[in-house]
Amino acid sequence: MLRHILGSVLTFLGIMAMFVFWYFIIPLGPKFVEWQRDPQNVLLGFAIWALLGGLSCLLLSRHIANWAMRVDLFPLDQADPDGERAEMVLQKAVDRLALKAKPQLGIYEQPELNAYITGVTLKNSTLVLSRGALQTLSAEELEILMGRELLHFKSGDVKGLAFMEGMIFAFTLYVARMLAFLLGTSLRQTEEEATSSDTVEVVVTSTLTVLLTLPGALVFWWFSRSSAMRADAAVARVFGKSAYAALLARLSGSQPLRREIFSDAFKLHSRPFPVALSWLALQPDVSMRSKHLSA
Repeated sequence: MLRHILGSVLTFLGIMAMFVFWYFIIPLGPKFVEWQRDPQNVLLGFAIWALLGGLSCLLLSRHIANWAMRVDLFPLDQADPDGERAEMVLQKAVDRLALKAKPQLGIYEQPELNAYITGVTLKNSTLVLSRGALQTLSAEELEILMGRELLHFKSGDVKGLAFMEGMIFAFTLYVARMLAFLLGTSLRQTEEEATSSDTVEVVVTSTLTVLLTLPGALVFWWFSRSSAMRADAAVARVFGKSAYAALLARLSGSQPLRREIFSDAFKLHSRPFPVALSWLALQPDVSMRSKHLSA
């Protein structure tokens, strides 16, 4: 619980600190004077906006993920032997972990080997498997796969990630664009003949999207990667290192989709990065996780 609170607080403080920093660098002071707005009230409004963004993302994460990945919730309208087998394996995993509730099972139609879980409570969450995982993995491997997601959710890290990402999204989708508009307006007034409005706003929006959220995004990146390692360690304790290492080896040959939920922080297998840039991924590379297990 403490790490979730600390991670959320650090993400929030990182975003707020960057706003204050760019308030003085841009500077925005003259604009607020022109609008007769108190900067402290604006900062308070942005803080509330960030918290509401985090809360909204947490509460809606299940629905966002189901919509984005085009998930079919089980039971389906038609008979589905893969889903029926997965439902039995899910119950077995829930019993093994002595959980008091069972998430709803979901399936998305892609050949990759992957899984994720989202939601606020276990009873009101969705554990989603790819069709490739259902058709490729054995019952034992499916149980390990589901067990890993259940343990990840039980740790509270899934909810922490959703809340932290929601705060970042709130600034990315609104505040960065608003500040980009203000700065773009100022630049157009001084360089109107040399710079097109579209070019200014695209460049400034992209830059501010990164710079405004950078410290918070770094906290989120660290929390996501460490969360994946904690989940790996938990499932290895329950199902055994060798069995889980074998499952990770299966994943190394499966290429995740480029299209993700609303990030790849929640999935078991993150989208691939070039080797030199693998440290940028929100999930550690599968080979790295396998070496960590065997250490």
